[in-house]
Amino acid sequence: MRASTKNKKTEKINQAQVLSWCLSQGWIVNNYDSKGSYSAKAGRYTKNPGLPIGQSDILGCDRYGNLTAVEIKVDATEDVVRWSQYLFLRRFIHVAFVAVVSTPEQLAEAHAEWISSGSQKGMIERLPKKALMETQEGGKKVKKVVPIQWD
Repeated sequence: MRASTKNKKTEKINQAQVLSWCLSQGWIVNNYDSKGSYSAKAGRYTKNPGLPIGQSDILGCDRYGNLTAVEIKVDATEDVVRWSQYLFLRRFIHVAFVAVVSTPEQLAEAHAEWISSGSQKGMIERLPKKALMETQEGGKKVKKVVPIQWD
């Protein structure tokens, strides 16, 4: 179930578009890549030790000073996040704006609804309902989709 190269490229394009929109709205955010970076010394890609597993792609504050965590997907209608992403986002669910989107328009709509409602309920209803979990069974990695609860 590895993401295809096409999907990775599409996700990077989506990240760039969403980040650009965030910055155009006066948000103070950064794009974080927890996947790792190429080490010339090691001659391979190494994990980024400075970021927690599952960290959101975009993290910072909106123009009102609200903590914001945004996970970017190729297609946000998939309704699935990785287990580590779920655990990371869940820590912020009651104190921040949290979203899983694939376009700037989806983010704009979710954020506007969250601001106008003053409630986490609508935001939580927009979040994925399933997570992809990896486990070890009989010495093999097994991936399964499990239901999740945000509140």
